[in-house]
Amino acid sequence: MTRLEPVPDGHLGEGRLVDIALGEPVSAPEQQHVDECAECRSDLDALRRTVAVTRDSAGTALAPPPSHVWSGIRAEAFDEERDVPAVGRARRGGARRPAPAWLAAACVAGVLLGVGGTVVADRLGQPEQRTIAAAELDTLDTGERRGSATVEQRDGRVSLQVSASDVSVPDGYAEVWLINRDGERMVSVGVLDAAEGVESFPITQSLLDEGYVIVDISHEAFDDRPEHSGDSLVRGPLAEDA
Repeated sequence: MTRLEPVPDGHLGEGRLVDIALGEPVSAPEQQHVDECAECRSDLDALRRTVAVTRDSAGTALAPPPSHVWSGIRAEAFDEERDVPAVGRARRGGARRPAPAWLAAACVAGVLLGVGGTVVADRLGQPEQRTIAAAELDTLDTGERRGSATVEQRDGRVSLQVSASDVSVPDGYAEVWLINRDGERMVSVGVLDAAEGVESFPITQSLLDEGYVIVDISHEAFDDRPEHSGDSLVRGPLAEDA
């Protein structure tokens, strides 16, 4: 998963906006920025519309437009002197990328003009990622919601996506575990970046099939002890996505 990509003026980077539009978890600071920044919110809304329309038309055969039509689109969407998308040059800039035939046809229909259109097209051309299970992560003592987790599958690979920016670790570090439904066995899947609060961990389908379906985030000390500390910050069982 792509991390937060800050740009000089403090907006979310184009790549991160595309990630969010495609459904990846959003950290609390990112959500706050989108809520408060009209420019990023407008870009994100446009990207989400692009994703929705493109996915809806995935089975539709699109033919490339005549060359003079594409020339008109290029003149409208790009700054000819710098060859930079006119809509994005003030914030993000970058060289124009060649558009495949179906993208050109989509542009004629008004689908992909705008910030990040070619990036969305590239990403949607990859094997589709789907959510196969999800969990809400709550504190064990008060049952307060502090995060979420999803199991994603893409191109035969499985990953655990964790979003827990509200989990506080004043010292030590936060470790992510999968606990077996028998309550006795567990495996560590990695360390959560406390600064970001959002992380992706590769796992295997066989691990889930063996019953490791409870997501747990623990508070660990730098004590060279690999076992679970017993101090669980949040926990939640994975449920299959309907």
